[in-house]
Amino acid sequence: MDCCYPVKCIAGHYGELIFGQREKLDVVFSPMIYTVPSMLSGHVARTLTCPRVMAAPENIKAGFIKERDVFAEHGMRYVSPFVSLDGPSSSPSQLFDRCASARRADV
Repeated sequence: MDCCYPVKCIAGHYGELIFGQREKLDVVFSPMIYTVPSMLSGHVARTLTCPRVMAAPENIKAGFIKERDVFAEHGMRYVSPFVSLDGPSSSPSQLFDRCASARRADV
């Protein structure tokens, strides 16, 4: 198990979303957040998130599809867009493009 507390929490949340819901979910949406807004904007080049937390959605997903695709077994799509939240003009398109492509894959 990862030593990073936020990453540990993600694993538990995925399990709860897959196995613990009364009503089944269609989508597990867990973006990989690259940058975040900061009061330091303009003073530093970028405000990057921690690499462990940034990659956590895909790392944890790997555990749920290692032997079999648990998401597919429960009728769920897994969507994990790579998004920069410090770019207000680019964030919506990053989220929309990834979600739209996941939706097209279902059709």
